[in-house]
Amino acid sequence: MKTKIAFLPWIFGWLILFPFLLSAQPDPPLFDGWEANDKAAIEALVMYPQDTRSDILEAAKYPELLIKIESLQNKTSRQFRQLIASLDQDQQNTLYDLARYPGLVSRLALAEEIGARNIEDILVDYPEVIHARARQAFRRYGGLLLEMDEMHLAADHQFNVLIATYPSDTREAYLDLVDLPEVLSLLTENIRMTILVGDLYRKDPEQLNRQMDSLNLVVAEANTRELETWQKSVGEDPEVMAELRTASEEFAEEYGYDDVYYAYDDMYAEEEPDRDKYVIEQYFYYNYPYWFGFPNWYYYPRWRPYPIWYESGFYVVLDGTFIINRLPSFYFTFWYFNRPYHHYYYPHLSRQFVRHTYYGPRPGTSSIAVNVRSWQQNNREVITEAWLQDDRNSIERFREYGKFELDRAQYNRKKLEKELSPTEYLDRHRNKYPELNRTNAKRSAPTRTITRPDTNVPRTAPQSTPPRQTVPRRVEPDRIRITPRVRIDTPPKKEVPKINKGVDQHRRTIERSKTPQPRVTPRTTPRMAPKVPPRIVPKTKKKKGNG
Repeated sequence: MKTKIAFLPWIFGWLILFPFLLSAQPDPPLFDGWEANDKAAIEALVMYPQDTRSDILEAAKYPELLIKIESLQNKTSRQFRQLIASLDQDQQNTLYDLARYPGLVSRLALAEEIGARNIEDILVDYPEVIHARARQAFRRYGGLLLEMDEMHLAADHQFNVLIATYPSDTREAYLDLVDLPEVLSLLTENIRMTILVGDLYRKDPEQLNRQMDSLNLVVAEANTRELETWQKSVGEDPEVMAELRTASEEFAEEYGYDDVYYAYDDMYAEEEPDRDKYVIEQYFYYNYPYWFGFPNWYYYPRWRPYPIWYESGFYVVLDGTFIINRLPSFYFTFWYFNRPYHHYYYPHLSRQFVRHTYYGPRPGTSSIAVNVRSWQQNNREVITEAWLQDDRNSIERFREYGKFELDRAQYNRKKLEKELSPTEYLDRHRNKYPELNRTNAKRSAPTRTITRPDTNVPRTAPQSTPPRQTVPRRVEPDRIRITPRVRIDTPPKKEVPKINKGVDQHRRTIERSKTPQPRVTPRTTPRMAPKVPPRIVPKTKKKKGNG
């Protein structure tokens, strides 16, 4: 009897501790077995701030609503492009730019409607950088401003109708996300991941949030290690830095970065007295409104007018110091490797990209590695794994390959018969390209199964600088008229928006697995990269009860 009595406290204690011990057990991994694209997407999602992540998870519970909203956005953005189709690109850019500032188009439209002659009392509520364009648009495009406002009001009304029947938390989440077009568009483009996450969130939101918090730390550490590796390797090689700088200027000229216009007065760099580093405050920009979309002359989806340093990954401060603050973007490296002549002009940079791919901290998932491996596969007839991984004489080999593709393109332009493939051209000119011939002689080339990329190579032999090219401008349909709606004149907030790490991670992880959109017309005038990056002012957001 005494034994039984002594045993009872032990049982009672175990019953008390059991729930706590159970809760301390590690969660089973939620993302095992996911496809690579879905894992890349979840890596992006975990990098958002908690409030935004909560909005995303709530929205993911209703993927059918995302699809309906995407259909509405496709319709309204098409209507807006039709509305401004008769204007040239600079005029269109003015209207796109005005639409980025909350309430500005609506207030200018109201001033036009009541016959106001002076808009200075409106402009005092907005950054000075937009004043000149606002005055110009008010003088020239008053009617268009009215139609833009009516169109946006109509889209807002239809959006509110779509979300009206959903729970209040869901409506609030979607109202937040419509001001983050990068997030909404990427959730719909990756609807498979969205459905999977929404299902997990419905089943066990606490477990999902715990694992996302853990993954946030893992991804952040991996990003930090990769950036440190890139900074060290590039910073120690002046030739790589020089070629990266020249290539970024070519990229900016080809795709028309408007950094001259967006060179804000508050951009600066300050040197800390106690350490030899610069503190850079970055200013990001208001996004284009979700319902209007982004300008169609951009090379890829771009919801804000990013400066060129955002793509190239570096900037130069006033004393000439070369500051590497991020990896080159997926789009920069994609562009770089799809211009074969780059390997002739910038062989040190090509070698650095390859070294980072095979010897960097993230050989399988880096945006650089993804582009390098894709380029190798697309050109596997002549670029073998052995050729790529052999670091000896790699500078000369990259120059030889660049010259090979230039010569082949020039040969094919002169011939009326069928164009020669890389292997066919190499077979006819083996003595001219000894390194390519040496590595390709060891194996028979596989059949090429992809379409030849548009290389846009220059029409002459290599010169001191690479040439530029233009593409015919695309013509849009006739513009339409939207029925006027009741206008609500709400003064804009002076709060400065920001880009967060989640958006950045989205661009570097999700989009790297997609085929970028076809190139469109670049500006005819080159743009210069800014000396220092813009400043960012942190944005505070209200706390949610369920966050």
